[in-house]
Amino acid sequence: MLTCALVLFFACAGDGEDSGDPGASPGWESTPYEPDLEDAGATPQLTASDVEAALDEVVPRLRDFHAGAVVDTYEEVMALGSGGCPDVTSFEGTVYWGESCSTGAGVTFTGEGELTTFEDEYLDLPSFVWDGRDLYVEATMTTSQGTWDGAGVAWQRYGEPTAQGAFPTWTSRIAGTFSYEGSDTWLGGSLRPHLDLSITLDQLDQAREATINGGVTGLESAAEAAWFHEVLSLEASSCPEEPEGTLLVRDTAGGWYELAFDDTCDGCGAVLFDGTDIGEACIDIGPLHAWDTAPW
Repeated sequence: MLTCALVLFFACAGDGEDSGDPGASPGWESTPYEPDLEDAGATPQLTASDVEAALDEVVPRLRDFHAGAVVDTYEEVMALGSGGCPDVTSFEGTVYWGESCSTGAGVTFTGEGELTTFEDEYLDLPSFVWDGRDLYVEATMTTSQGTWDGAGVAWQRYGEPTAQGAFPTWTSRIAGTFSYEGSDTWLGGSLRPHLDLSITLDQLDQAREATINGGVTGLESAAEAAWFHEVLSLEASSCPEEPEGTLLVRDTAGGWYELAFDDTCDGCGAVLFDGTDIGEACIDIGPLHAWDTAPW
């Protein structure tokens, strides 16, 4: 069976204690990686405009980078199996396979995967009952459309509140690398998210809240990656245009650039490299909250 040892991109699940945070997601710790800003590099390789271009590739699409795209395409390809290829084992909501085989139609499966589907589970947060799909996989599967390739974990969950003060919560974790040629989701493009997303609907004022941790690589701009550390975006805040937390961009030499917002509440801030202001960059966080009944 797959274990946490297969996953190189994040810390394994916590001890199962209630975090006390109704917006937290059960079963994992929050930040998979925190950049070392002391190792910023000698000189900046990017301009403030480069930093803005990198963030513009990622920030408006944050809701697109959810684990459901991974699990949905995985299930689509698995449905093409036939004639005992792959040989699957099912037990109490978990479906597992591990082998190398090819169907009569030419669909090939190599590796292993374990998908658990659950409903109305309390998990480790007693203020919610959870529905979800947890995928652990290290596999390559080839179809007529192209190759599905994945190594890591993709979890997508919905928490229905059962206690006063808790609100509907959607969580997603992508830890690893996934792609699927020809897919109309992010798996078919160049961007590769390694993200924890937690999105909540505050039913008292119908306001949306989102917490983002992790990064996105494979950018087409001059930067190597965009990174988010404890980023909290509140639709109902006094300044919804500017989230709290740390927004970073990394260049190919390993230098980090931080976007530091000011007090103007216009979505713009200073780009800092090793503490030095090198110009201004702006973001558009609005699409993160542009949904009605569910974020994905």
